[in-house]
Amino acid sequence: MPIEFSGGTEREESPELAIGVHEHLRTTDVLRLDYLSCVLTILSTVLIGRRLWQGWVIAGVNSVIICVIGVRTAQLGFVPANAFCIALYAYNLVSWRRN
Repeated sequence: MPIEFSGGTEREESPELAIGVHEHLRTTDVLRLDYLSCVLTILSTVLIGRRLWQGWVIAGVNSVIICVIGVRTAQLGFVPANAFCIALYAYNLVSWRRN
């Protein structure tokens, strides 16, 4: 399938181009998750600093997002580290809710 480039030239679509576009879209999706994670990190830190239990819930959601980023980018070290964090957040949430 020909693709028209600026200047009126046409070239055949190569598999490399299609893969490159797919990888770009995937990177963009992960980048958006990075920004979301940044906002959630700040929000959870502020809420925990104010002694609000909802901060632990947001921190847990953020850790799940970081796990997704780790899997999508093949940085699998993020997964066990954030699984541990999720367990720690759950423990803290239960402890805080009792008080």
